[in-house]
Amino acid sequence: MRCKNNQEQDSTTTIHINVHLSTGY
Repeated sequence: MRCKNNQEQDSTTTIHINVHLSTGY
């Protein structure tokens, strides 16, 4: 059901994780 959404969410999640790691929050 969320195969396509999973990929999009994965990219967004990765970006958020990178931001958190960069900012340290």
